[in-house]
Amino acid sequence: MSVRRAAGRAHRPSLLAILGVLFSLVAPVSADDTAALRAVLTRLVPSDEVESIKQTDIPSLFEVIVAGRIYYFTESGSHFLQGDLIDVSTRRNVTEDRRRMQRLKSLERVGEESMVVFSPENPEHIVSVFTDVDCPYCVTLHREVPQLMKLGVKVRYLAFPRKGIPSQNYDRMVSVWCAANQQQAMTDAKEQRPLQRQTCDSPVQRHYAVGRSLGITGTPTLILENGEKIGGYIPYQRLMRMLMQE
Repeated sequence: MSVRRAAGRAHRPSLLAILGVLFSLVAPVSADDTAALRAVLTRLVPSDEVESIKQTDIPSLFEVIVAGRIYYFTESGSHFLQGDLIDVSTRRNVTEDRRRMQRLKSLERVGEESMVVFSPENPEHIVSVFTDVDCPYCVTLHREVPQLMKLGVKVRYLAFPRKGIPSQNYDRMVSVWCAANQQQAMTDAKEQRPLQRQTCDSPVQRHYAVGRSLGITGTPTLILENGEKIGGYIPYQRLMRMLMQE
């Protein structure tokens, strides 16, 4: 399901619109000097959203990561590409490989300590799940967590309230993360049992922002150990086959 724009949120130009303005401002950039491009990007978007600027294996083509999204610029800065870069000789999706790395880096920055974790004693695999407590397919997946744990899988939940912020959905997610027993609160919320309203300095809003930066629009969305993103519920048997093939 798609995520609605949170009510009252200030309008912000899209990255494509920002990059469109960029073309009229950017100065030529050489392979040894990306300062001009970086300076222009910093003026147009928050500096912490410009994650990297690097030359690709293709002469005069630069990879630019802005707010977790990958773009390609020509050396002059006069053109950019939004899409997947394919190595024809190896049939490798270069862009998707980079996206996988970005997803894993984002999860590392979030930190497991901020997630609600269900883990066996000695996990052999890790699956990170952007979840919503009111999502029917999230409930189906959660009911299979015991089977996954028996098979050596650690399930790490990140919050992704599909109805946006603020919303009652968001408040319920905060209550889960603020509970003394987060695992039980997660189960209770997904089974529509009474949930004590709680507030605290929760990571729910940060998780939601990270999910949006990764292009997540619905739940559940799974991130595997290799950075692969899977949108939607899949039966635990099929998930195990995928994990074993990594």
